[in-house]
Amino acid sequence: MSAPSPQFDIERIRPGIFRANPRYELLAFDRLPSEQKLLFAELQKDSDLFGILIPQPDSGLSFKSVCRETALLFYCMQQPGTIPSSVTRSGEIEQIAGTMVLDSILEISHENHFVSGADAYNLVCKPRPKTPIGGRIAQLSWAAVRYASLLDHTDITKLSARMYFFNRIPITPKYAQQFPDPEAVADFLGLRSASAVGRTLARDWIAAAETRQNEGWRVWQFRECADKTAARRFKYKLYVSPHPDELKTTFPVIVKILTETRALHFKHGADAAGILRPDKIVIYFSEHDHLQETAGRLKTELSGCPAQAVPFTAELTECGLLSWGMDPPSESQILSWQERLSWRLWLTNQLAMGLLASRETGSSSMTSAEFAIHRLRHLGVDPDTWCPAASMWVNDDGH
Repeated sequence: MSAPSPQFDIERIRPGIFRANPRYELLAFDRLPSEQKLLFAELQKDSDLFGILIPQPDSGLSFKSVCRETALLFYCMQQPGTIPSSVTRSGEIEQIAGTMVLDSILEISHENHFVSGADAYNLVCKPRPKTPIGGRIAQLSWAAVRYASLLDHTDITKLSARMYFFNRIPITPKYAQQFPDPEAVADFLGLRSASAVGRTLARDWIAAAETRQNEGWRVWQFRECADKTAARRFKYKLYVSPHPDELKTTFPVIVKILTETRALHFKHGADAAGILRPDKIVIYFSEHDHLQETAGRLKTELSGCPAQAVPFTAELTECGLLSWGMDPPSESQILSWQERLSWRLWLTNQLAMGLLASRETGSSSMTSAEFAIHRLRHLGVDPDTWCPAASMWVNDDGH
């Protein structure tokens, strides 16, 4: 399940000449203007926060919060030179410098001028394939990023949304007539108690209270463990993505298997838009082994089922029917006014940032889509498989 570690080019980084990006001004949090202090107040939850990188107007750069170590290196590199080993932890110089160059915080000298972002990718990273080597989901994911790279959006949220929604089936007149409201979807899935799946849900599952607050979803908790579910952290998620025309026959099988494997918690689309999205059924797990066990049963029982496939997830079946991801921990959601991050939303946000950063530098060495995708490697994601590293979001206690 692990992704490869970032492949920074040590032989180039160690002797390289770097400087802090002059289009950024670094301000300690206490020195921010009052309106910016208010906007970023919740960042103070991070005990390692130093301050904010403020971009020059019309630079194309974005605001960035930085930790103390990043701030120290930024200040040290106000004058060009090699990276001083004294300001970074042993063994992490190349990783830290390479990451800061890709994020345009530092620049590296090349042919008598300084570059960063996409222009510097080949200077700090080892060569990477330009085409995906994964299966159907990888191909879909790369296609989504290429599509987004052609859009004129300059807002990260809008650009991220276009990738997040990629591969949704439109609500055609056929589906609008078939699923005019949530009640019609409930009848189609057999949620009424008279059906076999309805009896199973009534006996073994509880419709979670959050269903009323989570528009577009029906949420279920396994009855036997419902009192433990609320306090449990669901780190992993399994996506089941049958084509919507197959849901009538596959949904009862899915519910049966989830009941037998005691999957604890799952949700499914509750209206036409919900069941036409690729991630129409999402199952939550605390342990990856439990996810794998359930996925194995589903793979066997649903063999041959036509799939829609969920972009930006790690493939478990070649057709894209089953895939998985790993949500960021709640403590990573520092700003409460931002939309709660899921695995896919976190990925598309990062990709959107990469696309915009690439546009700002206007690199000719690689496309903006290639840069945005390969940039994920230093964040711990393998874009050939969209698999997260086992070490992502692991606390000091190993959880």
